[in-house]
Amino acid sequence: MKYCKKCGMLLEDTVDICIGCGTDVTDPDNVSKYPPNMEKKIEAEKKQNKMNTTTIIAIIVVFVLLISLIILIVFMSPRVGGRNSRDRLKAQMTEETPQVAEVTEEPAPEEVITEEEPVTEEMIDRNVKDEQGSYYARSVLLDEGGNLIFTGLYPEDFVQTQLSVDYSFCSNRLPGYVTFIVDDPENSVRFIYFSPQHFWNKVSDNRSSLKDGEDPLFQMTFGTYDDGRTYIEKLIKTSYPKAKKIEMIESWEAGDEIKEQLSEIAKAFKKQINTHVDYAHLGEDTEYAPMNSEAKALFYRYEVLIEDKTTLFMQFYVPMIANNIIYSSESRNDHGTMIEWMCLGVYGMAAGNEDLYDDYQPAFQVFMDNCNVNQTFYHVLEQRCKDLEKTIQAEEEAEDVTVAKLGEYGKDSDAELSDFDRMLYVFTTMRGGDKIFKLGDTIVNGPADTSVAFLNREKERVFISPAEDEFPGSGYEDMVLDEDTEKLSADDVESQDKEVPGNPKDKDKDKDKDKDKDKTEGEDDESDQTPADS
Repeated sequence: MKYCKKCGMLLEDTVDICIGCGTDVTDPDNVSKYPPNMEKKIEAEKKQNKMNTTTIIAIIVVFVLLISLIILIVFMSPRVGGRNSRDRLKAQMTEETPQVAEVTEEPAPEEVITEEEPVTEEMIDRNVKDEQGSYYARSVLLDEGGNLIFTGLYPEDFVQTQLSVDYSFCSNRLPGYVTFIVDDPENSVRFIYFSPQHFWNKVSDNRSSLKDGEDPLFQMTFGTYDDGRTYIEKLIKTSYPKAKKIEMIESWEAGDEIKEQLSEIAKAFKKQINTHVDYAHLGEDTEYAPMNSEAKALFYRYEVLIEDKTTLFMQFYVPMIANNIIYSSESRNDHGTMIEWMCLGVYGMAAGNEDLYDDYQPAFQVFMDNCNVNQTFYHVLEQRCKDLEKTIQAEEEAEDVTVAKLGEYGKDSDAELSDFDRMLYVFTTMRGGDKIFKLGDTIVNGPADTSVAFLNREKERVFISPAEDEFPGSGYEDMVLDEDTEKLSADDVESQDKEVPGNPKDKDKDKDKDKDKDKTEGEDDESDQTPADS
């Protein structure tokens, strides 16, 4: 395995082009055996060791020269009567100094002073106890304009391989996304997160009406849309292009609460179709007829056999919403169907063996529950979308996002989001764990068994434990448990309980519940269909 020096992507040795940034990785200068952060640390240590060696040699040389100079002065001084000037001076002082009788005095009684024992760091930490808890590093991402974009937690001993935001994504709904990847020191376990992304999938019934290579859609992506498997397997193939076998072992749905939230978001997503004159930018005379919407949140478990006969054990959580739309353009003599869909985040884990896969499930849960895209990010995307819409209507090429533009976009980050973007923000940022702990502006979502949580602001470290009597030491502050964890409040950034990835057999636990709910609107009935049903 090797790493791309430009973007830090982990690649197989046989890969010629970096799948993350397109760099030629056949050039030894463009690759490394170590992640970028680790390679910089190794180079810094080598440089420091070289400097230390040079300093020691210089000190030794100066010391030798100094000793040589002293010896030279002593032995080169003029001698008188077999003695040098130093000996004569010593003799003269001895002759002229009068002898004084020694006077013996009894020492004065020693005064006993009682001092308070100084308070040391060891004394402060005398009650340190952290056997049952876990330490996590905290990541914070600011974009080039200084806007707070993302915060996340990951196991303390992991290496942060990538944390970045890309505003060049070709979409007029979500023109930017966050990537967060961490690996364990042995490179045998990896956690990944991608923020929500927006895609189109268009199928024309009259392909002869289009010229070769012509694609009027602002964003075209995968040839088909399904429940998420196509998207996930494309990610796997991109990361491991020479994988011999990609097998989905099982999949299971998230809880009913998540599905209800997604259903409401899908309905709001569908209503947006009638808010634009040329919704998909196929031409002003194009007519759009919304058919049905879909909402799904699935967990997937994969086993991937890579080239060196190693099997990777993978798990993904992917919530999605989609609109199925019929379109007709008279001027283009084109009509057909299209699916507009959003992947509301990808949460993934890959492990080198099944034991690691099982051992890191609790840490992966904490990772998922604490990957939070900030409200400012959605505000920046809203402002960017407005600029893109103007350029599309004017049939002009969109300008790149500059640092000045990002600063301008983030000025009114406290402004109210649109209803749909606010729903996205609430769902993607506040679905957290069963226990919510707060300290100032910092929020930590913990598993259901969490009793205490502590934050070290200086080191950006978090400690959570199921034991009430545990304490990680000085520098850590108590975080306060939010007792009202069942309410969803965007202002307080509270979280929504969600299905925890675990035994997929739990997916059947709610089947006995009554699912025959009354449907008051025809639109509600349609939302239960899938694009494939159309």
